[in-house]
Amino acid sequence: MHEWAAAPGTDGPAERRARAIIDRNAAVLRGLVGVSAGAFGLLGASPESAAVPVCAAVLAWAVARLLTVRHRTLAWTILDVLVAVAVGLSAPWTVTSADVVGQQGFVVMVVTAANVTLAWHARRGLALAACTAVTAAAVTGAVMATGQSVWTVPALYVMPLQAVLGWGLVGVFLPVAREADRAARERSNALADLDVAAARRAATWEHWSLLHDTAAATLMMVGDGAASPAADRIRRQAERDLRALDGLTGHHPTDVGEHGGLADAVRRCVADSPLTVSLAVEGAPTAPGEVVAVLVRAIRELLTNVERHAGAVPVQVLVREVRDGVVVVVQDQGPGFDPTLVRDGPGRGLRESVVGRLDRIGATALVDSATGAGTTITLTWLPSATATTPTDTSAVRSIRVPYLRYFGIALAVVTAVAVVQFAAVGLATDGAPPLMSAVLAALLLVATAAGGGRMARDRDWRPTVVGGWLGSVLVADVLFVLALRPADISRPANWALGAVPYVVVVLLTGRRPRWSVLAVAGAVLLDVVPLVAEGGLTAADVARFGQQVTLLTIFPLAAAVFYAGLLDVARTAATEDAERAALRSAERRAAALAADRAERAAMVSTTVVPLLEALADGRADPRDDRVQRSARVESARLRRIFAEHDEVDDPVVHEVRASVQASERAGVAATLDVHGAAPALPVQVRRQLLEAPMALLARAVDSARVVVDATDGRVAVSVVTRIPGFVASGSEESAGPVTVRSVAVGDQVWVQGTWEDGR
Repeated sequence: MHEWAAAPGTDGPAERRARAIIDRNAAVLRGLVGVSAGAFGLLGASPESAAVPVCAAVLAWAVARLLTVRHRTLAWTILDVLVAVAVGLSAPWTVTSADVVGQQGFVVMVVTAANVTLAWHARRGLALAACTAVTAAAVTGAVMATGQSVWTVPALYVMPLQAVLGWGLVGVFLPVAREADRAARERSNALADLDVAAARRAATWEHWSLLHDTAAATLMMVGDGAASPAADRIRRQAERDLRALDGLTGHHPTDVGEHGGLADAVRRCVADSPLTVSLAVEGAPTAPGEVVAVLVRAIRELLTNVERHAGAVPVQVLVREVRDGVVVVVQDQGPGFDPTLVRDGPGRGLRESVVGRLDRIGATALVDSATGAGTTITLTWLPSATATTPTDTSAVRSIRVPYLRYFGIALAVVTAVAVVQFAAVGLATDGAPPLMSAVLAALLLVATAAGGGRMARDRDWRPTVVGGWLGSVLVADVLFVLALRPADISRPANWALGAVPYVVVVLLTGRRPRWSVLAVAGAVLLDVVPLVAEGGLTAADVARFGQQVTLLTIFPLAAAVFYAGLLDVARTAATEDAERAALRSAERRAAALAADRAERAAMVSTTVVPLLEALADGRADPRDDRVQRSARVESARLRRIFAEHDEVDDPVVHEVRASVQASERAGVAATLDVHGAAPALPVQVRRQLLEAPMALLARAVDSARVVVDATDGRVAVSVVTRIPGFVASGSEESAGPVTVRSVAVGDQVWVQGTWEDGR
C-alpha cells in the first residue's frame, strides 16, 4: 500500500507530486540524520558504552531506510516511529545528562529528525499520534537520564514547536500544489478552447475556400452564360464539385485524389484544366497529405483564374523539391494585374483560396504581376523546425506569486530570529568575542534582509550578486571563527555555526538545493580547519562537532528542499495537465468539427447540391435560361455566405455589397444606397434578413437598386429591379424578428426584408 494512497484530495498531479516529494524527503532526511547520528555516536562512544549497540542499530536502520526510500509504505513509517521511540527511551544508558540538557548527542538527533518529518504525514491523525509518541519517549528518557522534573526538560517545549514547524511547512506546501493544479487546469482548459476554436476556424475557412473554388466558380460560369459552348466540361466540373463537397462534409478530402504523392495530385489537377498547361517536376517533392491538398487546391484556383481572366493562354507549372520542402511556380503570359488588388480588391480567389490557404499551413504565396506583363505566383512550403512544447509558466507563476513570495519572506523572518537567538546564546558564554559577534550578526541580518527583499519582489539575482553576498558571509564567518579559542569552536560560543546555514539558504533559495548543501558544507569545513590546524582533535570532538552541525543544518536545508519542491510540483501540474488538455482538446475538436460539418452539409444540401447533381447527370442544361438564373441565385448566395466570415465593421452592408458585386459581374447595373449603420446582428438573423432581397437581386436582368436603411432598432434591406414575367406574392411573411414583403407592378418587383428589435 502506498503511504499516501488513502490521503484525501490527491486528484491533481501537482498535489500527488507534492505528497511524493514530502514522503521521499521525509524518509531521506530521517535516513541521513540516522546515518550521521549512528556514525558520530559510534565515533564518540567508549567501547564498553551501551551507546555502541544502539548507535550500530540506528546506523543499520538508517542505511536500510535510505536503500528502501522508494518503498513508501505505512509499515516503514510505523518502523520509523518505533525506532525513534526506542532511541528516545535509551537516553539514560547511552548519553550523558549534559547532552540531554544541552540538546546534543545522537539521541536528540534521531528524535528531532523523526519528530519534524513525521509531522509531514498526510494522515493528520497518524502524524499527531507519531509526534506525540516520539515526544513522550524523548521527555521520558530525558527525565530518567537527568533526574529533573518533567517541567524542566527542554524537549517538552522544543519538540512540540518542531512538530508545529514541520506541520506548517506541509500546510504551505500542499495548498501551493493545489493552486498549481488549479492554475494548470484553467490554462489547459483555455488552451483546449483555443485549440478547438482554431481548428473550427481553419476547417470553416477551408470549407468556404474550397466551395468558392469549386461549386461557386462552376455556378458563376453557368450563371454568366460562359458555359454554353462547354456543357461537357460543366458536367465534369459538377462531378468534381460534388466529390469535393462530399469530402468536406465527411472526414477526408476527396477532391485531390486518394492515391500517390504531390506530383501525381498536381498531374491530375493539370489534366482537369481546359488550358494548355506544361508541367515540370524536379526532384521528388513530398509533403504531408494536408499540405498536398492545400497546394493542389491553390493550383486549381490559379488555373481557374487564368481561364477566367486571361483566356486560353499557355500556363507553365513547376513543382520542385527544396530543403525537404516544396516550391510550386505557376506562370502565365496573360494580361496581368495590379498585385495590390490581392489584398485590397473585391475578389476573394487569390486572397482567400491561395494566399490565405497557404498562410494557414505556414506556407507562403508570392504574387509577381503587372498590367500587361503576365503573372508568376510562387507557392513555398517548408517543414517547420521540430516544435518544442512551450513551458506552461502559468502554474509556475501561480506558485511564485504569491506562495513562494510568502514562503521566502517567512524563511527570511525565521532566519533573522535564528541569527538573533544564536548570537544571544553565544554572547551569554565566555568564549564569544563581543565585537566580532556584533559585526557578524549585523552582516548576517543585512544579508537576510537583502535575500528576503529579493524573494518579496520575486526577483532573481545575477550569479555575481549571489557570489558577493555569499563570499561576504563566509569571509566574516572565517574571521569570527579565527577570533575564537580552538576549544570553543565546537561549543555554543561558536554561534555562527548555527546561524550561517540559515543565511546561506536564504541567499541561495530559488536555486538548486545542491548549491545550498555545498555552501553549508563549505561553511562547516571552514570551521573545521582551525580545529585540525590546532591539533589534538579527538574522536569525541569530531563526534560532538558532527552531531552539532547535523542538528543545526536540518531546518535550513529542509526549507531549501521544500522551496525547490514547490517549483517542481508546479512544473508537474503544467506537464500532466497539458497532456490531459491535449486529449480533451482532441475529443472536443472532433465533436465540434463533426457538428460543423453537419451544419455546413445542411446549408448546401437543399440548394447547391441538387443543382450540381442535375448539372452532373445531364438533367439540367447549362445553356437553359432557367438553369442560368438558378445558378446566378446560388452563386450569389454562396458569395454572400463567404462574406459572412470577413471581419468588418458593418457585416450587413458588407454582405449586401458582396451580392451587388456578384450581380455586376453578370452585367447588371446595380446601385447601392446605405443610410445609417446596422447594429451587430447574429449570422442567422442576417441570413433571414438578406435571403429574399438578395435572391431577387441575383435574378435581375439589366439594372437594380438596393437600399439599406439602418437604425439601432431597425434594419431594412430592399431591392427594386425589373424582371419580365416575375410573379410576386404581394404578401408579408414573418420569421422571428424578420419580416419579408414583396410587391410586383408590371415588370417592376420590390422585395424588402426588415429586422426590428423585439425588446
